[in-house]
Amino acid sequence: MKKTKSRVLKIFIGIILAVFLSFTAAFLYFYIPSLSVRLDETRLTDDIINVALYDNQNIKLKNSDIFASGEYIQNEEIPEFVKDCFVYIEDKRFYEHDGIDRYRMAGAIVENIKAMRFKEGASTITQQLIKNTHLSNEKNFTRKLSEIRLAQELETKYSKDKILEMYLNSVYFGNNVYGITKAAKYYFDKTVQDLTLEEGAVLAGMINAPSVYCPNKNPEKCLARRNIVLKALLDNEKITPEVFDVAVAQELDTSKIGLKSLDEKSYADMVMTEASEILGLNYLQLKHADVKIYTYLNKDKQNALVKSLQSVDAKTLSGNDAQKMAISLDNQTGGVEAFYASMASNPFYITRQVGSVAKPLVALAPSFEQHLITPATMILDEQTDFGGYAPSNVGEKYDGWLTVRNAIAKSKNVPAVKLLNALNRDKVKTNLTDIGFLTDDDNVNLNMALGVFDSGLTIKQLAQGYMTLANDGIFQNAEFIRKIEDSQGRVLYKRENETKKVFAEDTAYLTTDVLKDVVSFGTAKSFDVDIPLAGKTGTVGKKNCPNNSDALFCSYTPKETTVFWVFSDYDDLLSEEITGSSAPVNLANSYYADIYKNNNAVDFSMPKTVTKLKIDKITLENSGKILIANNYIPKSETTEEIFSVFNMPTKVTKRNIPQQKQEIKEENSQEFFKNFFDTLIKRQYLGA
Repeated sequence: MKKTKSRVLKIFIGIILAVFLSFTAAFLYFYIPSLSVRLDETRLTDDIINVALYDNQNIKLKNSDIFASGEYIQNEEIPEFVKDCFVYIEDKRFYEHDGIDRYRMAGAIVENIKAMRFKEGASTITQQLIKNTHLSNEKNFTRKLSEIRLAQELETKYSKDKILEMYLNSVYFGNNVYGITKAAKYYFDKTVQDLTLEEGAVLAGMINAPSVYCPNKNPEKCLARRNIVLKALLDNEKITPEVFDVAVAQELDTSKIGLKSLDEKSYADMVMTEASEILGLNYLQLKHADVKIYTYLNKDKQNALVKSLQSVDAKTLSGNDAQKMAISLDNQTGGVEAFYASMASNPFYITRQVGSVAKPLVALAPSFEQHLITPATMILDEQTDFGGYAPSNVGEKYDGWLTVRNAIAKSKNVPAVKLLNALNRDKVKTNLTDIGFLTDDDNVNLNMALGVFDSGLTIKQLAQGYMTLANDGIFQNAEFIRKIEDSQGRVLYKRENETKKVFAEDTAYLTTDVLKDVVSFGTAKSFDVDIPLAGKTGTVGKKNCPNNSDALFCSYTPKETTVFWVFSDYDDLLSEEITGSSAPVNLANSYYADIYKNNNAVDFSMPKTVTKLKIDKITLENSGKILIANNYIPKSETTEEIFSVFNMPTKVTKRNIPQQKQEIKEENSQEFFKNFFDTLIKRQYLGA
């Protein structure tokens, strides 16, 4: 009996010992790696910036030219009620614990065991500060142990007020906004000192899940969360019931969100955003990372772009400054050479309707690609109903029969929709998917010819689309960063410039040539810089209203592609005189005049698959037939036009040819085209 008890006791002790050893081994397995993370006090404030940015000439940019100053706010400058909002919703025992709230941690452990995964973290404000400045967002025990250890170390070195100050200067508020100074400006266009109680509660309520509680994206959820924060203040006797009742009755004001740029350093801000995604660091961590970021920044073009957008005045209907953004890409590399945005929101996430700038990519280029048309093809501009969809021209003005070239130059809506309606839409979808306008789940709709997309388009998408035309039909992504190195020169990232053939070379050139006429005599004729430029204006209007919401000009030379975009905020509209033909073209005038002041422009090169022919203008106008001019027609009755060699006229007009010479002329014409194509094939495909 005693032996049995002894054996059971030994087994029990063995089990306890095994569990203890397993727990110890598991703890050490996660704890030892956590020791590699050390407390770096320089990361806790903005005093030291380690990251270095370089332009396209590998010249280092000054930090004063990159990062805005005056963002860090001292504890005594933050209203007490604002601090209370954060403390009592995030960590109500903040002033009592040593960096770790063991009560909350015990509850979190129970929840994690129930969920059988790392679900709850029970992070204190001190822990969140450590995570924001030192660690990734990855949920694992090693990171959690690092967080706990560093939080307790931090508490021994700084006062609670200083920790709260550093926390409020580093916390993330969504929309690439870090720190309460930027948050107050971004969401309310105020300083922190001017925040109201309910505004402070909105900001405190957001940080748990910024995308969920963003005021302008989910106002109802934001309002409910704000009121939870206010209730926490009431329950902890930080506000009176009377103050609570007044605060919760306040409506949510979203009218000033993202209204103004947080600073004028748009290019650097976008570089940091792109680098954060590449390296998996947040903005604050990246600022303190000892890395070198090599960009495509062209200082001359950046200065010219900023100057153009700041010098050209554009107002809204309410009298406010209109929003403006512009991007300029190097066609050869796809690198962003210049960028500016007046708003604080990430412009690459802003999607809006784009109007007529969609026509070249949605209707014109695909029509050339599918050999549906030539620039000289006649198309009837008249009111047309496409099975219930009846687009109209601006001002309800219809010009009858026009060449495709003239229809695009005058930005006629009905002809553009007619082109798209006649195309193979599966092929159009492939084109639009390849340039990033559509996803595999989207369908091609007729109103896309006029720039109507379900989710809208971004300025980056437009620039990439037009750069495809500038690059002979080859698509590539636009990027800010060429390379990232660590302090030892080891390459952490190098851009791979991947390309995709979207349109044939002749398609791209024909489209470009038509868009040069938009600038020469069409809707962008106010452009007055003497350089070869292709472009398209676009205006987004409001039904039964003379005012517009958006005005655009997408343009390109053989060297760069530049998009200018002017638009209004929220329910506001642009002043009545602003269209795609006015303010955006004025911006282009200023920009191109500056970067081409030494007159170093080059023209587009015509590919071998495009030819120029004289055609019979009278027959074209009278019957719509495209016939090659003969030697008997007066010069005044002919016109020159370019064609793809795969879709060109082959018949010579018989007008003015003496009867006895017509048969000979036809034979010579047939022989000419046989020889022409034989020569072309040899030259193009056999290298002859």
